[in-house]
Amino acid sequence: QEFSYFLGQERKMAIAPMPVATACTLAQCVALYSTFFLGAPATILRPEPAKFIGRCMWLTFQTNWMLLCYYSLTVIAGFVSLPNLEIFLVTMFPLAFALAIFLTVAYYGNLYSHEYSPREIHILCANHVLFGLIIIQKIVALDHFNPEQQLRRGKLKMNGYPWIFLNQHLEHGLGAPFMILFTYLHLPTETVPTYLSIFIVAVYLTLYLVFIHLNWVATGSWPYPFIEEIERDAGSAAREAALLGLVGLFTALGFLGKFCYQQLQ
Repeated sequence: QEFSYFLGQERKMAIAPMPVATACTLAQCVALYSTFFLGAPATILRPEPAKFIGRCMWLTFQTNWMLLCYYSLTVIAGFVSLPNLEIFLVTMFPLAFALAIFLTVAYYGNLYSHEYSPREIHILCANHVLFGLIIIQKIVALDHFNPEQQLRRGKLKMNGYPWIFLNQHLEHGLGAPFMILFTYLHLPTETVPTYLSIFIVAVYLTLYLVFIHLNWVATGSWPYPFIEEIERDAGSAAREAALLGLVGLFTALGFLGKFCYQQLQ
């Protein structure tokens, strides 16, 4: 009886219907399969920053692994309840939500991209709101519709990676749709996300920034070209402001996840 109680078998703690949790888990399996078997190695895509840590430098890679772990735990919760599993899953929901939404939106974002001169950027830096909009524009328009990225992937497709375009869609395109499905259909729980959840989002992004800074010290390169562009155009202070802006953006997404979870209880 004590062993049964330890496993929590008296009360399962599923926070999503089993078909939904399973579908989300399988989607993440597809995303990671694509990363390893359809895509190009990080040492080819970004050789310098990938020298020591490979794909781990990318938020995309970390996000897909974290979402796989999160959804897998929701499947486990449907079969057997471990102590505090529901609290853990609910607390971590805003982080999973923020990562999944950003994963897709940042890849497919197609905002109008205006090239600012260094002088324009220095002037706009005086207005923090306008500068923030520039940074968001650079971040959200950074990948799928970026001509340089399209050209680079076209070359990879012709040189041994025929599935590179499909790989990018599978890596980035599954995050937001399945998270929205999960959010909309999640089951009522005894707990809801708290401000601790928002703190976890901010801490995770801060640790990620520390991680890529340490990698920059070791390799002299950043994982994403837009960081180098900002540094080149406006200096290191603007670069750091942009990266701190990412923490703010993710925190806002965390609040959105917390709000959606509570409203859909």
